[in-house]
Amino acid sequence: SIASLAFQMSYLAVAGIAFILPVLERCYPQGGRAAKLDPMRRLWNMMALAISCQITTAPLAWIRFQSFPVFFLLTNLLAMPVCELLMVVAALTLMGCDFCVGQHESTHERRYRDLSGYAIWSVGCTLQKSSAGIMQEAES
Repeated sequence: SIASLAFQMSYLAVAGIAFILPVLERCYPQGGRAAKLDPMRRLWNMMALAISCQITTAPLAWIRFQSFPVFFLLTNLLAMPVCELLMVVAALTLMGCDFCVGQHESTHERRYRDLSGYAIWSVGCTLQKSSAGIMQEAES
């Protein structure tokens, strides 16, 4: 629901990424061919991402919690590389990683079936919770 704090924070963070991040990324001097390999550019991009999200979510966080996350930059700089690694590992796992460890097709099919079953189950749970909420609102 739109009144959900998680929904509001997510959309504000995406707005920061869409509108503020490009401005902050342009603040770093442009380099030559090796610019993509520049570790300082990578560090700046991670900081720019954290700052752009924080700029847009900080007012809501202050309104809701009466505090400001002081260590957001440090924690984001630590969390982003870990999350990046976990996402790659998760993607390889979901693909079955046939090319990595030489798994059989039946294992890949089983993983796909399990993933499909989980997706159907989670959608069913969401619909069930939504319909229960609607029924409670209708009774009120």
